[in-house]
Amino acid sequence: MPIRIPSLGSKALILAGILLAVFLAFRPCLNNELLYWDDDVYLSNNAAVQKLDRAHLKQVFTQTINQTYVPLTIFSFGIEHQFTGDKPFLYHLDNVLLHLGVTALVFILALNLGLAPAAAACATLFFAIHPLRAESVAWVSERKDVLYALFYLLSLIQYVRYVRSAKARPYILALICGLLSILAKPMALSLPLVLLVFDWLLERKFSGRTLWDKIPFLLYTVPIAWLTYRLNSHQPIQDLGQAILVWVWSFSFYFWKTIWPVNLVPLYNLPLPIILSNYPFALSTAFLETVGAAIGFLFKNRWFVFGWVYFLLSIFFLLRFDNSMDSNLVADRFMYLPCLGLCLFLGKAALEGYQRLKARNVLLAGVGRGSLIALFLVLGYLTNQQCQVWINDLPLWEKTITVSPNDPLAYNNLAYYYYNKNELDLAQAYYDKTIQLNPHYYIPYLTRGTIHFQKGRLDLALEDFNLAVALRPDLALPYSNRGAVYVKQGRYDLALDDLYQAIRLDPKLSAPYNNRGHIYLIRKEWSTALADFDQSIALNPRSTIGYFNRAEVYQNTRKPALALKDYLTILQLDPGNREAATRVAELQKQ
Repeated sequence: MPIRIPSLGSKALILAGILLAVFLAFRPCLNNELLYWDDDVYLSNNAAVQKLDRAHLKQVFTQTINQTYVPLTIFSFGIEHQFTGDKPFLYHLDNVLLHLGVTALVFILALNLGLAPAAAACATLFFAIHPLRAESVAWVSERKDVLYALFYLLSLIQYVRYVRSAKARPYILALICGLLSILAKPMALSLPLVLLVFDWLLERKFSGRTLWDKIPFLLYTVPIAWLTYRLNSHQPIQDLGQAILVWVWSFSFYFWKTIWPVNLVPLYNLPLPIILSNYPFALSTAFLETVGAAIGFLFKNRWFVFGWVYFLLSIFFLLRFDNSMDSNLVADRFMYLPCLGLCLFLGKAALEGYQRLKARNVLLAGVGRGSLIALFLVLGYLTNQQCQVWINDLPLWEKTITVSPNDPLAYNNLAYYYYNKNELDLAQAYYDKTIQLNPHYYIPYLTRGTIHFQKGRLDLALEDFNLAVALRPDLALPYSNRGAVYVKQGRYDLALDDLYQAIRLDPKLSAPYNNRGHIYLIRKEWSTALADFDQSIALNPRSTIGYFNRAEVYQNTRKPALALKDYLTILQLDPGNREAATRVAELQKQ
């Protein structure tokens, strides 16, 4: 039977009501700001989104962000940036609209898998209005989730059509949508495995063709996902028993947060100590055993088995065996699409439960229906409140600290918020707290050292950067920052050593080129200085210091027209820059 989008009628009216409810739940997102947490690297400080010319498009499709390859997501930001710059409204609006699109596709998929409209509506609401979805929609950087889910669901819908019709066109469309999905987020790696689960759900006869159908999907999912895995691989906990307990806890975490979605924060701490007698691990182990037993006992209930197997295959690659400080062990956003199978099962079970109650007692059926409506109202209210937590970094990290008062990353991110607001004393206090909680975490040393540097406390800045270099000698930024201190101290040979090392480790970091060029500027090596400033500006065209230094070279080499052009560029980027305005006035008089 071919798959069709529901025609105008009762199904369309049901879907319209669902979309309205979902929009109201996520309406606060439209007032949210861009965050200093990742929105800067994905969008506001990402040179690739500034234009849509060939050079910038090449950068979009060759760069990784936070060691993740997400070119389609970055491309979407580039399109929006042409209309709105860094103003946040359009980005948040599009996230909400994409979530509404995903919601509609969940409803359509449920119908075409054979669920009755009422069951499909319940499944869609379970999916779309749950508070665990708030992070993926309210955070601009998580455009990855809603965009990959949109194409993932389109691929599933077309694949179901292919299975039922055996026609080539829907299969090709499924392939194309799957490719677009993994270009939005590598989590789409699960698609070929999930298609096998759909084969089983649809009772497709298993054969060599069933496996061969998945080969083209693997040809693009595996290389793209491997790139991200290679960049983000973590060292497992040495103790095998502890590693298994961490995996089991991270698996069961999503179940607990699904049934009790309170105290949702962007960072969660692993409970310590990692031993079976610690009740979170004991409960998690018991839960996993229960799930395994239930699947065995209810194996004939295809929807129940489908829901859990879909969940496991979708989230398997994010279940961790380690406790890395600089990445999320678990996160609300990881549940965005993996919850789909369980939501479909819950929608079907809700309708069947209601029908059984109605057959026995109409009054009980009314109570059941009212309870379900009340549940959706509560979930919608909690989602609405959770979206407001994401309005900016301040309430986000204050809530996180309330929930997890010993989480160093929360203090670090709150400190970074105050640093960007130029409230340096508050920022330093929170960096001090971060270091107190985890003295082996390198990031707070970098920004606290920068605060010392800005306040002229060069010896304290040098101490912090030395510690950062000792903790992460494989990273460019600690060397770059320490090199800047050496430049300020006039220790140019030491500075050059660090700046060359920074460039070797990360040739795309703009600051070391600028600082190295400054040394050559002082030494009057004009051509070498100019080459470094050109490279610094190419890597970060919104940094005024690069234009200022290059203009200095132009003035010293008697190229006033080029110097004037750079000073005018500075005024475009920073209209209140008095020094640039003074230089422009002087050059225009000549």
